[in-house]
Amino acid sequence: MLAHMSSLGEHISRPQLRYLDGTVVEGRAGGECGDVVQVVLDVDDDGRIRGAGGRVHGRHVVAGTLSWLLDGIEGLDLLDAARRGLAAPDRREQVARLDPGDRIRAMTAEDALHHAIGNAALARAAASPDPRTLDPVDDPAAPLLVAMSGGVDSAVALIDSAAGQDVVGATLRLWVDPEAPDPEQACCAPDSVRRARRTCHERDIPHLSLDMREAFAHHVVTPFVAAYVGGLTPNPCVGCNGSFRLDALVRVARSMGCAATVTGHYVRRSQRGGVELIQRGVDAGKDQSYMLATVPPAITAQLRFPLGGRSKQDVRAAASRAGLEQAGLRESQEVCFLGGGDYRRFLERRGGLGRPGRIVDEDGRELARHDGIARFTPGQRRGLGNLGGATTGPRYVRAIDGATGTVTVGPASSLDVGTVRVAAATWHADPPGSLLARFRYRSSPVPVEVHDLGDGRWDIVVPGGVRAPAAGQVACIEDAEGRIVGAGTIMPRGGTPGPGSPNRP
Repeated sequence: MLAHMSSLGEHISRPQLRYLDGTVVEGRAGGECGDVVQVVLDVDDDGRIRGAGGRVHGRHVVAGTLSWLLDGIEGLDLLDAARRGLAAPDRREQVARLDPGDRIRAMTAEDALHHAIGNAALARAAASPDPRTLDPVDDPAAPLLVAMSGGVDSAVALIDSAAGQDVVGATLRLWVDPEAPDPEQACCAPDSVRRARRTCHERDIPHLSLDMREAFAHHVVTPFVAAYVGGLTPNPCVGCNGSFRLDALVRVARSMGCAATVTGHYVRRSQRGGVELIQRGVDAGKDQSYMLATVPPAITAQLRFPLGGRSKQDVRAAASRAGLEQAGLRESQEVCFLGGGDYRRFLERRGGLGRPGRIVDEDGRELARHDGIARFTPGQRRGLGNLGGATTGPRYVRAIDGATGTVTVGPASSLDVGTVRVAAATWHADPPGSLLARFRYRSSPVPVEVHDLGDGRWDIVVPGGVRAPAAGQVACIEDAEGRIVGAGTIMPRGGTPGPGSPNRP
């Protein structure tokens, strides 16, 4: 190789690349223009790069950029290597000399390098202890890992955290429906990953790009489809946060020597009886505590939420003051992997509409037929048509039977429920005598009593009633201060409430 080569132009004119065999980690990337890049890294047990190489099928500028990014990388640890990128302070001036088309092509080389670094970080995390079994780290000298979606909230969380401590950015690349109408709308899409990386590199902050598409599809997307097939109405964001995404981020953080994991959620962390719990954020319009209702305290103790005490308006203003490109980005409110698409069309393509069957009234009389239970959710009125004639009044979906494909409808008065049964229920902390519950995202908390039936089942008694609780959604149990003390999954409507002691774990 050329000795001490540092100029991008020299590397483009004479790329110096080799390939490594043996035990290595690999990263791949392909551009729309047909360039394909493969990077291999040999990383020792301490996370230090012993060797680096790559192959490029494509234009000279891509090969030269990869050669330039790999030059001198041997001997660096993964976090120092994760500072390397086209927006890094010591490199962006040379990148700016490329024509716009070549700058875009050069990103393919950067992507491949960071996929390899991310895969090395994931391999270290996989070999590390379960973070749920570890005590939190109290070391102000250790860096914080900031989970970055590419959006404004996580970017401001990064800026806030970097003001008092070293930080590392990390972005999970998750599976997105390839047939989505707007895949880049997803927070986990390639452009979002690049945006998050650029935000870090412009400030000389390491960034880890963590490709978890396959695991996400298995742990989140497949259960989402299966739930609808079974007649349920799932909330994939609750499941993702509760048992997949935050676990993965905390595991990576601990394996990379970070003290804690920071997210841009609008929630707070608060203790009850010595247990770290999720608490509602102060901005009621942005509060995301419901989405974190199933996060176990062992993970919550290793999380930080700098935006929990702020409003969305304040965060956007802070982003503008900091000159963040995310300041004007619109927010996505949909399920991330749908990419702006309709979930029913997604389910139809994946065979997830569930059984076809009958639409019946409360007495079992057939009113119509349907082609799949996933087209319905409890409380739904739209799309039912004029079932039963004009004299009966509007009908609403009351219950869905996944086994038979039967959808039961009734008047609005039939939707109110006084007892909600949940399964897979868990107390995060000893519950107080007075409890509140939320049965869907954005719903207001209502007073309840909880009767523990054993085997992870509760009957939640709602004195004022609750309108059309949907099986598959999460029932979130709170104390008077908005701390989430427990949660369970709503079961299909029906059955007789069993005996149990109210409000006891």
